[in-house]
Amino acid sequence: MKFQHTYLMTAIFALPMAAQAANCVNGPNAPGTCTVPLGVTSMTIHAIGGGGGGGMDQTALYGAAAGGGGSHCGGPVTVTPGATLTVVVGSGGAGATTADSSGAGGGYSEVTGSGIAGLRANGGGGGGPSVGGTGGTTDACTLAGASEFAGGNGGASPNPETLVDTGGGGGGGAGSAGAGSNGVDAVAADTTGAAGGAGGTGAPAGGTGGKGGDAWGSPGSSVDTSGVSGNAPGAGGGGAGVPCGDVLSGGQECASFTENGARCNEVLIQNLCSAYCQVCATPTTGGSGANGVVLMSFVVPPPRPTPPPTPTPVQPVPVMGLMGAGVLAALLGAAGLLGFRRRK
Repeated sequence: MKFQHTYLMTAIFALPMAAQAANCVNGPNAPGTCTVPLGVTSMTIHAIGGGGGGGMDQTALYGAAAGGGGSHCGGPVTVTPGATLTVVVGSGGAGATTADSSGAGGGYSEVTGSGIAGLRANGGGGGGPSVGGTGGTTDACTLAGASEFAGGNGGASPNPETLVDTGGGGGGGAGSAGAGSNGVDAVAADTTGAAGGAGGTGAPAGGTGGKGGDAWGSPGSSVDTSGVSGNAPGAGGGGAGVPCGDVLSGGQECASFTENGARCNEVLIQNLCSAYCQVCATPTTGGSGANGVVLMSFVVPPPRPTPPPTPTPVQPVPVMGLMGAGVLAALLGAAGLLGFRRRK
């Protein structure tokens, strides 16, 4: 009986190995993953969250509030050599670009892996049309023995009725040894934007908050009415100032002025209906918050010196003594190998 054998050919494919993450570095670490260097069992990590962006007021007729600064969380941690750490670096919040809107909040900064938990620094809140963003809080920093400091609040801009034309100053980012300072509130008498709050002290120190946008001066003025971006790390952006000139048409009866296609905002002052015609040139925006940071510091032990190779001992050549030679000669003679004669 004839059998037919069927052979199943199995193709074996070599699977690519996962790429090894680069070693963590002393200093700022990029977002992503990194590997604890060999020999490193402890390190100190500092994280500062991103700053919030500055806001923009309604119809861009008044100054706006600023973003808050990011918080700080950090301290010594125990790690395992060769372990993978995940690093998150908080991005700064974008400043507002449309009327009556708030800036974006800053992102948190965090490190996890190798048993690290609770090392998170919250970002600052975005500034609104009139209320400043809250500085980053420390409630997420639960690492044992951590130093935790809040970011500064963003400077406010009062209600529209006060006719404040400048933006509030951004909140300072927290440092490893101190909280960020609050940004300065905008006031009616100023034509220059409010100053940002100082960053917290330490190493690392927090960044200084961005200045609020200036008030528009006169037609053709080159004044920058946009809020200034916060300084790294973690500072909030300044609030936007007024991008338009207030041209008072006193005594006219609620005339509707139009400039650049926009109807003028009508305001009742001393029972006289007067129009504030907005001569808008460059659009204004809130300042962006600064990015946060994750800093690591550790000591890599020096490599152990390689011992020199052990030399192979030279075996001595045995030397035959007189007794040994005599014994050898006797043995050879007995075997007929010494002094033999050819037999015929």
